[in-house]
Amino acid sequence: MSGEGQGSCALSVIVPIYNVEAYLGECLDSLVGQTDYSYEVIMVDDGSTDSSPDIAQRYDSELEHFHYFRKGNGGLGSARNYGISVSRGAYITFCDSDDVIPQRAYDKMLELAFDNDSDIVNGDVVRFNSKKTWPSSLHREVFSRVVACTTVAESPNLLFDTISCNKLYKRSFWDSSHVSFPEGVLYEDIPVVIPLLCMAKRVSMTREVVYCWRAREGADRSITQERAELRNLLDRLSALRSVDSYLESNVTEERIHSVKEWKWLNLDLPIYINACPQADETYFERLRAYAAPLYRGARLVNVKRLSPVKRMEYESICLGNRELLLRVINYGKNGYKFDKVRARRDRKGTRYFLKAPQWALRQFDEDVFDVTANLVSFDPVSVVKRVAWAGSKICVEGFCFFPKIPCVSRKSRTIRAFLCSDRAQNGVELPVRNGRAIGVRGRNELVFGIDDSGRRRFSYFNYRWSGFSLEIDPLSSSVQEMLSEDCYIVISIQQGALESSFMLKGSTKSTKVDKPKMLGSARVSLTLDSGNVLWVKRLGLESMASGAHCDDDGTLSLDLTSNTAPICVEGVEALSWEPGFERIVVRPDDVRLAGPGIYGFLCAGFPLCSKGTVETSVFYSDCGLCWRVATLGSGRIALEVFESAPFSAWGEGATLYVQGPSDLMREYLPGYLVAANKAKEVGIIYDALTAEQSDGVLRFAYDLNHPSSENNLFYGTWDLYLSSSTNLLNATTKTTAIIGTHNSSTPLGLCDDHAISLTISPSAQLCIKSTQRWGRLESTRPRRRFIESYIYPLMRLLPISRKKIMFEGLWGRKYYCNPRALYEYIDQNEPGYTCIWSLGDERRPIEGDGIRVRRLSLRYFYHLATAKYLVNNVNFHASLVKRSGQVYIETMHGMPLKTIGLDATNEFKTEADVENYKKKCAFWDYVVVQNPEVEEIARRCYAFSGSFLRTGYPRNDVLFSEEGLDKKVRDVLGVPDGKKVILYAPTWRTENVFDFHFDLDRLREELSDEYVMLLRVHPLAAKGLDYELIDNEFLFNATSYPSTEELFLASDVVISDYSSLMFDYAIVNKPILFYVYDLESYRDRLRGLYFNLEEIAPGPLVKTQDELCEWLCNYERLTYACIKSLDAFKERFCTYETGMASKKIFDQVMRGCSLG
Repeated sequence: MSGEGQGSCALSVIVPIYNVEAYLGECLDSLVGQTDYSYEVIMVDDGSTDSSPDIAQRYDSELEHFHYFRKGNGGLGSARNYGISVSRGAYITFCDSDDVIPQRAYDKMLELAFDNDSDIVNGDVVRFNSKKTWPSSLHREVFSRVVACTTVAESPNLLFDTISCNKLYKRSFWDSSHVSFPEGVLYEDIPVVIPLLCMAKRVSMTREVVYCWRAREGADRSITQERAELRNLLDRLSALRSVDSYLESNVTEERIHSVKEWKWLNLDLPIYINACPQADETYFERLRAYAAPLYRGARLVNVKRLSPVKRMEYESICLGNRELLLRVINYGKNGYKFDKVRARRDRKGTRYFLKAPQWALRQFDEDVFDVTANLVSFDPVSVVKRVAWAGSKICVEGFCFFPKIPCVSRKSRTIRAFLCSDRAQNGVELPVRNGRAIGVRGRNELVFGIDDSGRRRFSYFNYRWSGFSLEIDPLSSSVQEMLSEDCYIVISIQQGALESSFMLKGSTKSTKVDKPKMLGSARVSLTLDSGNVLWVKRLGLESMASGAHCDDDGTLSLDLTSNTAPICVEGVEALSWEPGFERIVVRPDDVRLAGPGIYGFLCAGFPLCSKGTVETSVFYSDCGLCWRVATLGSGRIALEVFESAPFSAWGEGATLYVQGPSDLMREYLPGYLVAANKAKEVGIIYDALTAEQSDGVLRFAYDLNHPSSENNLFYGTWDLYLSSSTNLLNATTKTTAIIGTHNSSTPLGLCDDHAISLTISPSAQLCIKSTQRWGRLESTRPRRRFIESYIYPLMRLLPISRKKIMFEGLWGRKYYCNPRALYEYIDQNEPGYTCIWSLGDERRPIEGDGIRVRRLSLRYFYHLATAKYLVNNVNFHASLVKRSGQVYIETMHGMPLKTIGLDATNEFKTEADVENYKKKCAFWDYVVVQNPEVEEIARRCYAFSGSFLRTGYPRNDVLFSEEGLDKKVRDVLGVPDGKKVILYAPTWRTENVFDFHFDLDRLREELSDEYVMLLRVHPLAAKGLDYELIDNEFLFNATSYPSTEELFLASDVVISDYSSLMFDYAIVNKPILFYVYDLESYRDRLRGLYFNLEEIAPGPLVKTQDELCEWLCNYERLTYACIKSLDAFKERFCTYETGMASKKIFDQVMRGCSLG
């Protein structure tokens, strides 16, 4: 660990903190255990007003290398400068407090830093939000070529990376540079990072992802995402001018100035140009003052590389014509994609010109539409469809083309392919051939929609012969020599006057990549990195496993072909062997010490592999554990240790056996094999065909082609459980996961509209994977767009079916809420009506005789066009055009407490978004309300001018139902008698993130004698629930229980916060506790509230766990405190609730009866 002597520790990580309570814990967790080098985390609280200080101080008190500092608010730059002043590391780095550092990222960077004595170490970045992770477009150019030690003069593409947090900086270098972050402004990184890169003599690069950069969503977007604000623009221009000044004074290399100019023109300024439709005249003039002289004085090579749309934008700016600029921006978004390119030969050679609209040709010079240089300045469109093994060779198939340039025959172009590495960039040429492109039509050839003039347009680009297939032979001597280091593929295509070479990239969504394969004594893997670059890697192996055995006492032995390097079991310190053993032994005591988990064998630090399948039987110990040695899917050998569970084995045909010790298996009689998701929703059930016992082992047999139910197997991965009952929601049901054998992955193909396969999870659990498939007519995105744009309008000419009702809830995600309650009433009481349910997956179960259709399918649009009545609790798809004669009932999904619709101004990015929202709401004929208060809100937030159905909510009808339903709900969930039930149902703050925000163990200790708790997580946060916390003794998971209202009946008290459920729960006249630990920040910063919760709440507001427990420990006092305010609350907010909402809506709307 050389290099640590330069400071008190190797690394200082500086984390500025300001009001990030929703993200801070995740950020700081990612900084724990980052490296074996000594390091410190400097947490600088910049005057936070939420609970961020409490979170940071907890880490300070529990971890000795985490240090908390608090200062007055001064902005990000000020906090970073303060952090630098108190840090002690030989290297320093920064981490924004809403972002995440990948595991051991700093360890890899420090190794590079000390090995190369680097001034700066630079690593790759990915973007992420609550839903997905994707490559950072800003860094795509930076890491196209990686050099272990370089400078900006040698690698000017480094200038594209202007964020500070993916880098380590040597402290002595930082101090000698005399830079500091500007304070009180945005974009403080740019004027610091670029000068530092230019000054650095040794910059090390790694393609490893070292930083996960969050893209905030909705109302929680960061300040830098508000591009149309004048302050945002001015701060960015100030940062650009600062860099301009530095380079003019200190840098003479022409390449650096040219790359900087190109970055400004192509990346930085277009962000603000495209924000002009939302900005005012002053914004435009300030932008023009900088952009016009930059463009007019730019190098011709950079101007020609710009797209024609960007050149048109800059020309409009230079003319000072804002209206023309707005028209060009609109054309770029909506019209450019339809226009083709034509080739023209003149004295300058063959050039390519955009066939632009007439208005543009009249406004701009012809050279503006010359796209020749633009086409070769960027990588062609390329898609890798398949990377697979063909015997011992690797076959890569895909397509690539220059956008808008037809590829109509095999002779349209020439193509070459090379296997390259960072050191050998010329590489080895690979056999490759042109061919028909598979899958190109779907996303690329057919373009249709609404253009910039509002007309429907259709364009066809012929890329039929843009396909390619190439082969790599890892056993050939030239390729073996290349594979001494990691390799990538470079494709070179020439078509007419266009020529381009690029690294081949795939897609995590569409590229199918085969698993690694053993070739001789090497393991060859095919992977996609964070930027989707396809890599071929060869790992030479010192030793391989040839066999394994399990003795009667549970001792495992593993035979080796040779052993010239040390072997160990990853994560189990006691299990290691020196070189020379031909057999290694794992004893039961060592396994018990390891505990449950999957532990890979390592040889010389790399995975120990086998040529074939090496697997022992499962050994069941008397200590509640079972274990085995197994070969994982990629040939790696692992020690698998589980809590005692059955394991699977294949019989003949589609017969699956599940077996285990008789004493264990009898607990699950009669032995249902149940497929269920994490929320315990049951998708498919198999009955045991036979149960056979032999030698203390009980074995059940199942025919996987004959389930007792498959209608509910909607999209997703379903864990298979051995169960004593088909009701997995009941806490008394005995269930256990099933250990899968690693060769048991096989397609089942049960359903026409789903591809179903048996597979193994990373934790070795047997699963069923269900993948939705579109029908033949909807199988590609263009076909679905064609149905939406052309077939649906024709369907609107068909007669309307006056007794057809179409229902949808939460954009098709769920069967629930008011639409469900109204549907079930009609299904049970009005058999003459046909009810259609629109669902994201038409196998999601519903009650009754309703017809399920997949959202956006052909059948969906048919019913949307011909149904008389449309019922939703949000909005139907944006393509909806309500016909004359159709009736749209908006049921809402709750009385709003938080601001919604047009009142939640942060939810809309542009005026166009506002107008589109108003247009959707204008389709509504009726809005269902439960009190007069919401009528006034609805008029304003929806711009609603229709009629109100003053009926209360259909979903609440059950709250007036007969007695005994509460007991039924408790029985279904397995809640024990004699205890009060707490329903904990908080609202959501961040999508796919859930946190209790109290100490669950302490709550369990203080309340479990008197209470149990039902947990109901908001649908938008449910993916963030840690299911291991559910103990089914104190805490029961009711998230997937089909009816929130039935849970109201089963509970004795509810704990909530800002959820609108209070308005419904008040009907049952039971106490409500409001756990509002973040009241001020939620009310003032995140969403805003329609009502002052402190004034209207029909129960106590508490902000700490102590207060929460104090109230719950005195239920009578809590009840008395709530009863006093519940009557007035119900009179104000439950005015129209009578238990007859569904009937009233049907009578008034479908029957046309007056409700008086």
